[in-house]
Amino acid sequence: MLEDSISFNEDVIKQAIDSYIYNQNKAKLFDLQLFHHHGKSGIKRAEILLKWLHIFAQFDDLDRFLENYIKQSPSILDQLINIAYKSDLKPVNITHVKKEAEILIRGNNTTSSLRTYVKNAYESINRNQSHIIRLFTNNQISGKSFFTYNESELGLGPIKVLKTSAKEVKIYDRNNTFFFMKPFNLSSKGYHKKVDDGLAEVIYAQIWRYLIGERASESRLVIKDSEIIGICSKGLKDFKEYGKMTNQERLNTKGLISIMIFVYLLMEDDFHIYNYGMASFQKGNEIEHFFGKVDHDYIVEKWDTLSKDNTKFDITKLSQVLKTRSLVGFINLLSSKSRFNPSSGNNFLLRAAHTFRANISSRRITTTSRSQGAFFRSYLATSNNVEEFYNTIVFIKQRCNNLEKNLSLPLKEQLNIFSKIYQNVNTNKANQILEHFINRIQILRNELGQN
Repeated sequence: MLEDSISFNEDVIKQAIDSYIYNQNKAKLFDLQLFHHHGKSGIKRAEILLKWLHIFAQFDDLDRFLENYIKQSPSILDQLINIAYKSDLKPVNITHVKKEAEILIRGNNTTSSLRTYVKNAYESINRNQSHIIRLFTNNQISGKSFFTYNESELGLGPIKVLKTSAKEVKIYDRNNTFFFMKPFNLSSKGYHKKVDDGLAEVIYAQIWRYLIGERASESRLVIKDSEIIGICSKGLKDFKEYGKMTNQERLNTKGLISIMIFVYLLMEDDFHIYNYGMASFQKGNEIEHFFGKVDHDYIVEKWDTLSKDNTKFDITKLSQVLKTRSLVGFINLLSSKSRFNPSSGNNFLLRAAHTFRANISSRRITTTSRSQGAFFRSYLATSNNVEEFYNTIVFIKQRCNNLEKNLSLPLKEQLNIFSKIYQNVNTNKANQILEHFINRIQILRNELGQN
């Protein structure tokens, strides 16, 4: 009788097959570069492959089976017959086995094909890449002030001023560390609201940094002559936006899966292709590259709407899908809720609107193309991604075990100190955001702990 246990390698391939079966972004007729029509026959092939996958794994013959499947080798028939006699599939129906072998041999090799999904997952296992330890390096909330910078601390500048239809950004350079400041107009009617929102963004950025450390950019208010003159973001070293990365860079850079889980947890609805990317991080004498996240202002601007919507980023649905340990299940959940993410191409109307906006202004096209989404899906179930997915679940349980002491109290103390110095600043939104996400994180941690 076959065992019910499942090895990590088998699980990676299973996640790849699940990713194919449950892909919500099946190609459409008008996406000619992606078009394939697997329909019911493709799903049937995937289900057959899934059945035989588990059988071969139990008899330690998974590699040869997968190699023959990927190569579309006719010898896969002999393999199925031999393993069928060894397993509990008795009596063996040779006609039925032959039919299933023929189905497995058929199929194409396009970007979104089952064979490509499995091939990418299998090759990732054989590369045997290292574990992703540094993704979960903690960012400790210390007692020193981390809410403000003096403008003089930003270094030389502004060395450049970027002007878009949305905002002005001044860039400063301190020994090749770049700071991006959005200035406030002290004489405008909206000045105090911008300061209040800026403080809320500082808090939100610190919550991100509590979860992914230096992979999240830091936001601080900027002070000059005791006045708050703007808010700045400290750039990530050698940051290259996802929209500008090559496909090979996207494959080689670790850390995107964990960020995507926290995108859902922290209700980040502006996760477009220029708000995340790869950056350099130094460990001793070594330089490593991981995915990082920048730009934390959207949720503050949309707080009144997002904070009242209990269905868009339902925390119970997140805990349920993480409990199942289904990577594709989580990706589909995120895709169904977020405006932008790398696994789903935006619809035609939104892409057209962004293209039009770019043509009449200096703003960039931030939508995800269908080809980008298809590429991400085809390489979703790699050994590194599956391992990172599992490690992130464990990390949430461990890191979020005492939020009141390690995150809530330190930030509240800093807010209290700040409010005594800058008495005209309203801290209500900052406190609301802190309380809201402490609660969400605690709910998730508790529900995962029950599993």
